[in-house]
Amino acid sequence: MRCKDNHMRDNDNEWSSEFTLPLLNLLRATGNETAAYLKAVEICSSNWLLTECLKKCNRSQEVQILLIGIRSWQTACDNLDDIRTQLGCWKRYGDDLNNVCRIQTFKLRQSMQEFAMNQSKENIENICSDFDKFSTCFTREHGRLYMKSSHSIRSLSSVAASQCPVHQTSASTSEAKLKIRPFSEIPGPKEIPIFGSSHNIFKNDKKIQNYLNYLVELHDKYGNIVKESLGAGKGYVVHVYDPEDSRTVFQSDGKNPHIVPLQETTQQYRKMRGQNPGLGNLNGDEWYRLRSAVQQIMMRPQAVYAYLPFTNQVTQSLINHIKNETQRDGQVDMRRVAGRWSLESAGNTVFEKRLGALGDNIKWADKLVDVNKEIFQLSARMKFGFPFYRYFKTPQWKRMIELEDTFYAEADKLMDEAIEKLRSKENPENLLFASCLINKPELNKRDIKVIMLSLFADGLSTTAPMFVYNLFNIAIHKDIQERLRNEINEAVGKDEAIDVVHLQKMPLLRACVKETFRFFPIGTEVSRIPTKDVVLSGYLVPAGTPIDINTNVLMTYGPIKIL
Repeated sequence: MRCKDNHMRDNDNEWSSEFTLPLLNLLRATGNETAAYLKAVEICSSNWLLTECLKKCNRSQEVQILLIGIRSWQTACDNLDDIRTQLGCWKRYGDDLNNVCRIQTFKLRQSMQEFAMNQSKENIENICSDFDKFSTCFTREHGRLYMKSSHSIRSLSSVAASQCPVHQTSASTSEAKLKIRPFSEIPGPKEIPIFGSSHNIFKNDKKIQNYLNYLVELHDKYGNIVKESLGAGKGYVVHVYDPEDSRTVFQSDGKNPHIVPLQETTQQYRKMRGQNPGLGNLNGDEWYRLRSAVQQIMMRPQAVYAYLPFTNQVTQSLINHIKNETQRDGQVDMRRVAGRWSLESAGNTVFEKRLGALGDNIKWADKLVDVNKEIFQLSARMKFGFPFYRYFKTPQWKRMIELEDTFYAEADKLMDEAIEKLRSKENPENLLFASCLINKPELNKRDIKVIMLSLFADGLSTTAPMFVYNLFNIAIHKDIQERLRNEINEAVGKDEAIDVVHLQKMPLLRACVKETFRFFPIGTEVSRIPTKDVVLSGYLVPAGTPIDINTNVLMTYGPIKIL
């Protein structure tokens, strides 16, 4: 029962007394289709861990029942992208489906409770019989409600989106519910012609570094929705802080969300060099094509855990490196070490090769870390300044080209080497991530390179700082540090390498990582450009208006909380 206990501790909100399709329970609990999808991805990973754990147990009735219990997720996990397009339908008709099959649901729940008290063969047969009746009702009523006959949970994912518009809201219906106010009335800071909002004038490095605090000030002064003029012909951006507005924006995404480029300067550079802009700078069908090509590889728990042995090797190299640095200098610059570690880890995943960033190739690694850091700092200055670089080569733009060329030249060598080495006729499903990506027939070399480049470089601005933030939080909370040390020592033997089973025994470690993400968000916003008009906090926001969802900045306030 240890496997089951670990699983239920991690997913206590997903074990429902109503044995409907599990995603319906998620939708009813969150009311948010995007949140339900992300939670489903997390649960699929946990279910895979539970299955692997159960395979190591002796065969018993309890094990068989547990395996049957998670089977309803299997097809959903295999078809999450298809199912995501139908979440609006399921959310709309979920209660109707539950009500019609309520008798069958009650009997199934009752038979499960009886089995919990008496694990007899008869009670097992009752569970199977009641589950069959429930499945028959569910399948029949699903077909009726969704205008399509369905004979297995798999067919739920193929209901045509056109038969049930996910986000069908007419303007007349919205206006009947509330008086919609025009875009011009959205509150915000004073706007100065040409220059934009006052905060954007003469924006220096200090203002850029304190941008998160500025966003909080906007919320405190103007409320849950704020309109800000960007100046220089860039138009407006709308900041939203209300979770309900966030949901509205995400629901308007459809199949292909439109986003503001993550780094406009990088987008401009890659266009100039004839490179693929990359997932962070693409929209529409091209984004979906690239995203779909890597989705299944990246979302498979099996693929993630296949890297544990390599992760353990890099971790040991990191420990040795920190010891050597400490012995030589008496202290360690963890920000620089985190960058080296990020490159070494990314090299394992992206190129299936050790790069020596924690050993013989430290100077090379430090050079890339410094170049990447300057790219981000310069990009921020250019983002918040007047976009003169769009029209002629400013000194900043020339420096940006030089930096991007330097980083890309080093990465390009690694990418060419990996593509040549990892080309294979083997079944891609049996390969590690990089090999699988390189052997995808629908991707050309240009596509492969931009995905590899993003995965290799982006960790320097995401994984590396989160590593430092986690260490910082653990260091300043001695009580949590001691509890965490005890948990790890109990879960892992002195000379053991960490595996999947060990990870299941570390709920406190997982909680610490999640709390650090809350307290130190990687970005200040999630951006969207809605393709149709949306109503946020009672104001009409026209299609094509950039929206920054800033709910995460409000989560950074308050003490660290680890239960």
